[in-house]
Amino acid sequence: MKPKTTILAALLLFAIAHFTHAQERVLVISGGGARGAWGGGLAQALYESGRNYRAVIGTSTGSLLAPMIAIDSFARLEEAYTSVTHKDIFNVRPFYTKGKKKGQVRGLNAFWRIITGRKTLGESKRLRKTIKTYFTETDFNAITRSPDSLEIIATVVNLQADSVEYKSSRDFGYEQMVNWVWASANQPVFMSLYKLKDEEGEKDYYADGGVKENVPIRKAIMTAREIGAREIDVIIHSTDQPSLDPMHKLRILKLLARTIDLFSTEVRENDVDIARLLGRVAGLESLGEEAEGIRVNVYYMPPEDYNEFPNSLLFEKDKMAELWASGRNMLSRPDLDRYRAEYVIDQGSVIPVDMSISLPIGSN
Repeated sequence: MKPKTTILAALLLFAIAHFTHAQERVLVISGGGARGAWGGGLAQALYESGRNYRAVIGTSTGSLLAPMIAIDSFARLEEAYTSVTHKDIFNVRPFYTKGKKKGQVRGLNAFWRIITGRKTLGESKRLRKTIKTYFTETDFNAITRSPDSLEIIATVVNLQADSVEYKSSRDFGYEQMVNWVWASANQPVFMSLYKLKDEEGEKDYYADGGVKENVPIRKAIMTAREIGAREIDVIIHSTDQPSLDPMHKLRILKLLARTIDLFSTEVRENDVDIARLLGRVAGLESLGEEAEGIRVNVYYMPPEDYNEFPNSLLFEKDKMAELWASGRNMLSRPDLDRYRAEYVIDQGSVIPVDMSISLPIGSN
């Protein structure tokens, strides 16, 4: 082979290797209900900035976003998140959607469902149909048969076994994967449970993975190691220091909803602590591309966006359209550094089984 040909071949191989390595990224999307519109817009901005993902791991609304992000179908995803209404999700609504009581639990409905032995205050069977409308079998095949070995993972909780489970598109067919995405998006108490019999014929009930793992960073780190990814992007549908609205009147159903909100906030913070405790934290200006290990980039919602939805299970089209636009413009904000944190995790770091310490952004 001639010297010039050898050099060109070497450059070509280097370019291919570099390009392939650049694709080895993992995206994590937290739970957040209607706030997922913001995460969808931000995911689109990340994609347009040149980021492609081998694996997209989601919890709750993150699981709903994952399939369309994996195949770069943002136009359809935006349509879904800016046109969906309560009728597309609930066949039995747990909340009032209009008037002075908007966002509050429907008391008579709750009372009736409790005395009749129902398992939840609402039912979300229509959500499964909506998922199939936007996430088709053709889309699923585009993921599973992709030459880039794409993967989507839905985080669910087995309520019977008290365990977090990760359901991958590599392990299930289309219909079953739809079920797992649906289960991941169903918040307990207010939405349906996914019932499935185990090998011994016993019933298992699955629900929103956010009950135990709102931000599946632990799974993302393990996946990154498996595929050789060097970078993880994390979209969190919450502020870095979330605060809840004051309660002026304490009622049983309000207390129930508040307890769930508090629990979700704590779970979310503990999940992010995994990256904080494992990672070496550096300023954005000094964290160079040459840093060894897995880079974790965490994006938080600005407070003004987060506060658009005091109740994340209220789906209001106009607000969701605004959130999508805000998420898409996130990377161009002059104050972006206020809502972004970066860590470098050593490849050999041991992932904690349980996290119970909360640290502020910027600490290590």
